[in-house]
Amino acid sequence: MSCNQALFYPSNPIISDTRGDDECLENKIENKRDHYKNLLTMLGKQCDEKLSFLPDKLHLGIIMDGNRRWGKINHLPGHFFGCQKTEEVLQWFFKIQNIQELTLYCLSIDNLNKRDNHEIQSLERLLQIYLSKLQMQNQFKIKVIGETHLLSQETQRIIKFVEDNQPHNDCIMSKVQTKTLNLAIAYDPLNDPIGKLLGKDIDYVIRFGNVMRTSGFFPLNTLYSEWLFLPILWPDINLKTFINCLIDLGKRERRYGL
Repeated sequence: MSCNQALFYPSNPIISDTRGDDECLENKIENKRDHYKNLLTMLGKQCDEKLSFLPDKLHLGIIMDGNRRWGKINHLPGHFFGCQKTEEVLQWFFKIQNIQELTLYCLSIDNLNKRDNHEIQSLERLLQIYLSKLQMQNQFKIKVIGETHLLSQETQRIIKFVEDNQPHNDCIMSKVQTKTLNLAIAYDPLNDPIGKLLGKDIDYVIRFGNVMRTSGFFPLNTLYSEWLFLPILWPDINLKTFINCLIDLGKRERRYGL
């Protein structure tokens, strides 16, 4: 088995016993490829037209909330569809020139400590699959931030592999600087007392899930961030709404306490 195959089907029993499920997930993802190609063509045109006024090298943060509620409403696996939506949004991020860095709140320390083992195992399996895909796509410089030692050994192994095999600019089809993707996994703000885990403060934060709270999302890196709270559950976000969010945030006057 090749190294990349091993990443997708690691030796952890949680994964190996459910290989058929993983293959099913991968087949569903592959069926989205034509959709993504058409979407990226449309996205490039819309971004050039509507987002050119945004400052350069923006750092965007997203709290991806509402997957479980979406799943209950639609009688579907919410976390899986949330991951599919994340993959789609990452392609938007890749094409929007003004956004240089993206930080996603994937899993908080409270999620890890308070949710049942079955859900955590399912979440870790999805993390393993999608982290492996991200590494193979070679589009972003990836940094995982959080108490990763609390995750399974297999998840830790994949995180280390991803972080040790970062892309270089000459590996990216585009000639622009490689973008940075930060993944907050088991992130605990109490263990980040001076906000040093992120190298750059966050300019804009979008919170999904119809919740008006910040949930410990890098508190010292968002002191002067512009926040937008949406009633939309994460799997329901679409390109038009995403662009409108950036337009709303970009038109605000940032005062930095003045």
